[in-house]
Amino acid sequence: TDALQAAELAIRNAEQARVADYASPELGQARSQLSAAQAAVQQEHMLEGQRLAELSRLSADLATAKAEQVKARQVNEELQKGTDSLRQEMQRNNGATK
Repeated sequence: TDALQAAELAIRNAEQARVADYASPELGQARSQLSAAQAAVQQEHMLEGQRLAELSRLSADLATAKAEQVKARQVNEELQKGTDSLRQEMQRNNGATK
């Protein structure tokens, strides 16, 4: 039960963080694993259910981490563009003052 709850929480947190926009396959895998875990528990295959629930949580955590990486990369690219623009502007201003 704890493993199922942890997986559900990880998926819910990933959904709230809009992870699907960046790491949809991993989040889909987490959902599938959670469904399989719930089915295993209903069939009283507790060890299999626990294993699948833990995999689901890990997949959701992976999706969240990948999404954060993509977001960070996008922010970095925007900052780099801004820096490049400032550098070009400084070069133009330096050329105009000489």
